[in-house]
Amino acid sequence: MVCLGVGLFAGQRIDSDSWSALGEWLGATGTAAAVVAALYIANREADASRNRAIAEARERNERALAERLALQRRGIVEAREREERAREEARELEERARADALEREQREAEAARQQGIRDASLVLGEVEAPPFDPQNISPEWWMVMKNYASHPAVQPRLETFLHPAGGTTDWTFDDPAGMFEDYRVPDHLAPSGGEERLPVDVSYKPPLDPEQARRWLPVPIFSYTDLQGRRWRRIGTSLPVEVDPRDTSLLSGPDWYQAVHPGVAR
Repeated sequence: MVCLGVGLFAGQRIDSDSWSALGEWLGATGTAAAVVAALYIANREADASRNRAIAEARERNERALAERLALQRRGIVEAREREERAREEARELEERARADALEREQREAEAARQQGIRDASLVLGEVEAPPFDPQNISPEWWMVMKNYASHPAVQPRLETFLHPAGGTTDWTFDDPAGMFEDYRVPDHLAPSGGEERLPVDVSYKPPLDPEQARRWLPVPIFSYTDLQGRRWRRIGTSLPVEVDPRDTSLLSGPDWYQAVHPGVAR
């Protein structure tokens, strides 16, 4: 019994020491585990922080790249817009220049036309009655063309006469005294007062009544070409009108009048 008690006592002492050592070991193990856990957590946090930093850096890079791309696209769009505006401005300038040139040409053409009319108005055609002739050897009328312009009136031509009632007229070369047997239609009227006198007799269809015959002085319709090649027609003292030189109506008048000057209005 005594031995058993001693053994139990010794065993108790050994268990107490072992348990004490075990406690210390377990404490050290717990501390180590806590350190390991702390290191693991620290590593996890470091990894997470590093991953966050990498993600943020990647996001910043992507954002910066997106901004650069957006700026590049904006720059491309703005450059295209500038180019389009420049092209539009160039088109507008070109159209304005064309419009200005056309307007200038129209103004110059109108000024030239008005000047042509003014010059053409200086070529006159009128009918004069000869003085009373008891011997009846004077023509019925004198058709007188005068040129007061500073340039010749080329190919002057008496076409016909105006009928006061809208009918037709005929005229003939009227030379009772035979004074104009060698008459030729003039090629031009000299400038600054050049004159041509043509003896004519005018007949009207329908005939004029006595009152009209007493009051009506024949109104000539005549034409000529200026130095610019423009053909002008004038009815009495009305404003001259530019006509097509190919107009065959310019060939009106007696056959002999056309024959002696075949080149007119052709």
